[in-house]
Amino acid sequence: MPVFNSHYTEKPELRQIHHPESGKGAAGGEGGGEPNPVDGHRNYSAAQNTKVDHKKLKFRKRQILEHHSLYVSGFILDEIEEVAEPARLGAIPKTWPKLAGWEDAVDGESDPPAEFWRTLVADRGKDNRNPPYYYATACKESVKKGGLTSGSVDTGALISSERNSIIAEFCRRVQAVIWNRRLIKNKRKQAWLGQRGCQTW
Repeated sequence: MPVFNSHYTEKPELRQIHHPESGKGAAGGEGGGEPNPVDGHRNYSAAQNTKVDHKKLKFRKRQILEHHSLYVSGFILDEIEEVAEPARLGAIPKTWPKLAGWEDAVDGESDPPAEFWRTLVADRGKDNRNPPYYYATACKESVKKGGLTSGSVDTGALISSERNSIIAEFCRRVQAVIWNRRLIKNKRKQAWLGQRGCQTW
C-alpha cells in the first residue's frame, strides 16, 4: 500500500548537501552524530548505516489522481522491553534513573550515566550544538535538589529557584525534550524516549 503521496513531475533524486566548512556531505553514512570540527554542529542521519533496497523501492504514477505514490518495504526498527511512566509537566519520574541503569541516583552522590543525561537533553545544548560538559554535573545536582525521593524531579521548581545557574539551563532543555514523553528500554537494554502512548506487546 502507498505510504507517501506527492505531486511529482519526475522521479526525485537523492542529492548530497555540501557543508562548506567540513567539506563533507550531510547525506549518507558519515552524518550519524559526528561533531563538525569547525562549528560544533552535527549532521543527523536517522538511517545510520542502513542502505536503501532499490529492488523494493518503487514509484508508481496514478493516472486518475495525477500524482505519484512511493512504495517501500518496512522493517522492525526496535523492540520495547519496558516502558516507564510519562514525564508529566516535564518532571523526571523516579523510575527513569533506575530504568536507565542509574541505580543509586537517590543518594545524590553518584554520577549519572552519560547515556541517561544525554537522552534527557536529546544530546543537544543551546542552539542545537553539542551539549556542554557541565550538563552531567547539572543532571546530578538536579536529581539531588529536585525532590526525586518524593516521586519525581520537579524541573519547574528548579528553574524558578535556580534561575541563573547551569541547573536552570539544564532543566529548561530537559523540559523541552521530555515533556509528556516516556522513557523506554529496548531488548538490547538501551534507553530511549518515546511517545506517551507507546507500550509493550
